[in-house]
Amino acid sequence: MSGVVTLLAVPCVILALAVPAPSVYYPALVAAQLLLFMSAGPINAAIINSVAATERASAFALSTFAIHLLGDVPSPVIIGHVSEASSLGHAVLIVPAAVVVSGLVWLAARAQPGGTQSRPARIAAANDGSESGRSNHPI
Repeated sequence: MSGVVTLLAVPCVILALAVPAPSVYYPALVAAQLLLFMSAGPINAAIINSVAATERASAFALSTFAIHLLGDVPSPVIIGHVSEASSLGHAVLIVPAAVVVSGLVWLAARAQPGGTQSRPARIAAANDGSESGRSNHPI
């Protein structure tokens, strides 16, 4: 779901950044933000389900660090260089391209084996070969 809603946000992001009329860019900005934030829930659920309870705080910290390292750190420099070479209007159009890349990354991650299964479900599936059909795993 995260990849789909992220990709659905792309046209809204383009409108919000390219159209000069406030009656268009304000609603487009709201719709883009709504769609982009909708991807956070499934991603956070995937993080929770993929690590042990004792590792969850560290996993969220690493996720937050990666988000800022890959987004907040390079974006001002990249957009600044492009705006100096052309214009700020052209430079901000890098943002929709980044949103497309992130949506494709989420879709690719979901396509990986076990990408939609929680850790307990993978453990239960791995232990399904027992005679009673019940897992001996404590989770």
